[in-house]
Amino acid sequence: MRSTRSRTRSVLSSWATDCASRSASAHSQSSAGDAGIDLLIDALNDSEIKIRVKAFQLLQNVELEKVKQVIDKGIPLKKGDKLYSVYASDIDYNDEFYNLLDSFEKAENSCYAGECELIHKISCYVYKNQAKAVAKSLHQTILSCTKLSEFCRRYNLQINEHEMNHLKTLFDYTDEYMYELNYHNGLATISDLNDFCIFNDIPLESRVAQEESWDFKDRILKHLKKTRNYEKLSLFFDLLQIGKFAFVEEEIVNQNGYLNNGKI
Repeated sequence: MRSTRSRTRSVLSSWATDCASRSASAHSQSSAGDAGIDLLIDALNDSEIKIRVKAFQLLQNVELEKVKQVIDKGIPLKKGDKLYSVYASDIDYNDEFYNLLDSFEKAENSCYAGECELIHKISCYVYKNQAKAVAKSLHQTILSCTKLSEFCRRYNLQINEHEMNHLKTLFDYTDEYMYELNYHNGLATISDLNDFCIFNDIPLESRVAQEESWDFKDRILKHLKKTRNYEKLSLFFDLLQIGKFAFVEEEIVNQNGYLNNGKI
């Protein structure tokens, strides 16, 4: 078993080097030989998911029918594999505020817990940093109300109608109710807000004795949205602890299957 795995790692390494310097050509394929290709196919059943992922990626460069047949379904998953899932948040409300539900814990404690599916899984990834990058991009996409089609194309995602409708609902809330999203009052004093504007070169300052902190907070939100400064708008969300429109959860696969374009 140890020698087989060592050989598999060796083939993976040599193919990674080869594919980095050559296009996916017949010459590249023949340099590995049928034995190398067969070993990579066998590696799709390795106990380590990262070995399976690497083998899958390398086999995508091979234009052979027998390879196409085994990779069409996606990356093989085994029970017990660890994945990182990107979820789109939801918005709950009470008599005073709209609350951004950006975790399972918040969803379970919401007013409508158990009555509907509050948060929606968008995609799954083997690597945490990749999932976090997609979640950050989705948050920015919703915050800026930019085209979802561009986001999906960037990450090669297939979003079904139910998921798309949920994301469009978040767009509507962002556009109409951003100023009513709940935030951490203790982090939104006049002094804190003035410091944020100074540090981030935002040409606003509080109107002493003329406005409360929440009025100043809304002016900052309106300014950042009007000027389309979405990077600083995201920072302002972080300052106020409003939350994120997307988040990542670590999950364990409960049955064998396949991961294909972010979907199980």
